[in-house]
Amino acid sequence: MFRGERMAYKMIQVGTGGFGRAWCGWFLPPNVKDGLVEVVAAVDIDPAALANAKENLALRDDQRYTDARKAFDENRADFCSIVVPPSAHEKIVDLALEHDMHILSEKPIADTSDTFRCIGSLIPRYCSRIA
Repeated sequence: MFRGERMAYKMIQVGTGGFGRAWCGWFLPPNVKDGLVEVVAAVDIDPAALANAKENLALRDDQRYTDARKAFDENRADFCSIVVPPSAHEKIVDLALEHDMHILSEKPIADTSDTFRCIGSLIPRYCSRIA
């Protein structure tokens, strides 16, 4: 990178309904416009919720997934944002770490103290950051 020039961080948005709709509609678009992030894929188990990624982030059909593993396997990204119910966080954290991504997560990071300890023990092993 040259001085004054920056490249967008590539990301996968996990969760496009509920609070994820706000991420697709309000939080991410200004950062995309400013060149800070490039959303390379979006994931939601509800196909109807993926319309938020199409409408607000201009993601093509082949960039919208109902299968998180497929999205992570097919798209290289620097980080993912996790905006799904806490009971689903551990699976997504595992995928992100497996794919050497940093993680930006809605709180709480876990739905149980056991899951929290499990997630917490994984982060240092992979040298990733979670916020």
